Order: sequence, then C-alpha cells, then structure tokens
Amino acid sequence: MGFDTEDIFTFQVAVTREDLRNRAAMSQFQYTFMDRLAALPGVVRGIHRPCPWTRARRPRPSQPPQIEASGAEPPRVRNAGAGGAYFQTMGIELLQGRFFDRLEEQQGAPNVIISQAAAELLFPGRDALDQQLRPADAPDTWFTVVGVVEDTRVDDFRQPPQPMVYLPGVSPSPAYVMKTARANQIGPEVRAIIAEMIPDSPMYRVFTMETLAANTMASLSFTMMLLVLAAALATVLGAVGIYGVLSYVVAQRKREMAVRLALGAEPTGLRRMVVYQGGRVALIGVAVGLVVAFGATRFLGALLFGVEALDLSTFALMASVMLGVALLASYVPARRASSVDPMESLGVE
Repeated sequence: MGFDTEDIFTFQVAVTREDLRNRAAMSQFQYTFMDRLAALPGVVRGIHRPCPWTRARRPRPSQPPQIEASGAEPPRVRNAGAGGAYFQTMGIELLQGRFFDRLEEQQGAPNVIISQAAAELLFPGRDALDQQLRPADAPDTWFTVVGVVEDTRVDDFRQPPQPMVYLPGVSPSPAYVMKTARANQIGPEVRAIIAEMIPDSPMYRVFTMETLAANTMASLSFTMMLLVLAAALATVLGAVGIYGVLSYVVAQRKREMAVRLALGAEPTGLRRMVVYQGGRVALIGVAVGLVVAFGATRFLGALLFGVEALDLSTFALMASVMLGVALLASYVPARRASSVDPMESLGVE
C-alpha cells in the first residue's frame, strides 16, 4: 500500500474558533495541538492530513511549464495537503529531496512534494526535483518540487497508485493521524484535549487505520470469499467426476484383467498398465484445462491483489491435484480387480 496501517489512530476535527481563521494562526494552533497529542503516553508522533480511504478527491489537472507551452491537455493528479510529520508517521519513504518544514506550512510557501507516479507522469525522463508546476488547488501560482515520495494506494487496493501532489497543509478541518501502540484505546484522551483547547469543535471520522483497511477490503473480501467457495466446489466436483468416471471405466475392464491374470500376467504389471492408461487420459484433460484457464485469466485480473493472473504455482498445484485424483481413481479399482481370483471373476461373468 505504500504506508503503514498498524498502530495508527486517525480522526478529524472541524475547528470553529474565530481567531483561527487565517493561515498563520491555524498553522500555529495545529502544531501546538500536535505537540499535545505527541505528549500523550505511548504516542510516537501527532501529524495531520491527508488520511487514506476516508474521503476521495478526484484527480485534477496539474500543469508543468513544458506541457503548458505545448498547449497539450494537462495531466490529472490528486492534490492533498500534508503537514507535520505526515510522511514519517505513515511510513511513506522519501525517495528524493526533503520534507516540508514548519515555516513552509505557516507561510504557505509555493513548494510541493510529489509521488513517484506523479514525477513519472509530469516530468517523464527528467529529474523531478526543482521542477515547477501549477496544481489545480492553486492554478495561479508556480510551485517548486522539493521532494519525491513513494507511491501509495489511497483509494483501493486493486487499483494502481494514484499520482499525488502534496501541498504544505493547513486546513480548517484537518485529519490527524497518530502513531501509537494504544490506537484502540487513546480516543477518550484525544477528546479530552479537544474539549480543553477547542471545546465547541466536533471530532469525527474516528478510526484506526487497521479498521479503515478492513472496511476498504470488505467488498473485495466478500467477492473473494464467494470465489473461494466456488473454486472449492468446482475442485470437489471435478475431483469426484474424474474419480467416478475413471473408476467406472476401470471396473468395466474387470473381465479383461481376469483373462490376463489367467494367462499369467502379474497383478503389479496390470495395475501399472491401468494407471498408465488412466494417467495418459488425465494428462490430456489437464493440458486442455490449462489452455482454457490461461485464456480465462484475463477476466480475473481486476479481482486479484498481490498475485498475477498467470500464477504458475497455482496452476501447477491444481494440475497436480487433478492428476493425482485421476491416478488414484485408476489405481484403486485396478488393485481391487487384480487382487481377486481370476477363475472366480470369470465364473461370475
């Protein structure tokens, strides 16, 4: 995902104090508030904005000078504010350059940090550091890229990372994220600090990142559970069908095997012959099944995460299971038939 979810507590506050309407005052308050959060027992850091998975913003145009000069359609990227120790707390790695400092956030300096995907989209084949762009959130100002961070999946595990442009973040309704081993218990202490510093400001969107991740995965997990049940049922039906058909075919050859035994054939040789013939048929079936499966995997790509559609280990495992079932279905009735007295079998026939 590009960031940590373990031991992360997140919440949002709608700040309603009249004296916090300008950027400098709000920025100073946010740092004071974050210092209070960081002072709580067990808290590693207190940081703010953005919080993945809580509120999606559509990609909007960002205009580098080269694209503006060419008159081409500007690329669309996601804009978000990022303040405090956001990247460090979320475990988002810095690839180039530096993070924002407190003065930049207080003054709203025209600097941005971009993700690796945004760097490749906006400045293909070039070093993104010190390049300029005009983000959609400030279309009249040229911003300088001061850092490049790794990509994150902020909306959906199944989708590729969205190109991100991070601006020095100050907001009247910031989302705070805290790194603490007490993520499930620290909520009341945070509410007490809010009641003391900004008593009329509501606290909402209260989650742990693990809960947000689970909620985000809910629909995918349900889909995958249905697929697992369907796959298990298909595997059982396939195995039962193969076993039943091959067992019946071998059982029908009981008279033939009795004649072979009466003429001096060894039981071990008979079993080997039957298993070989059943295995040959099974191999043909497995080969046909693999070809069909390879062709069908392109329809499943959107449902997969962390595994390729053409996963060789999965294909090898299922082919081995079906082949093993076929060999077992050939061996068991062949062993039963070859263990009976041939004269008794012929007499019954």
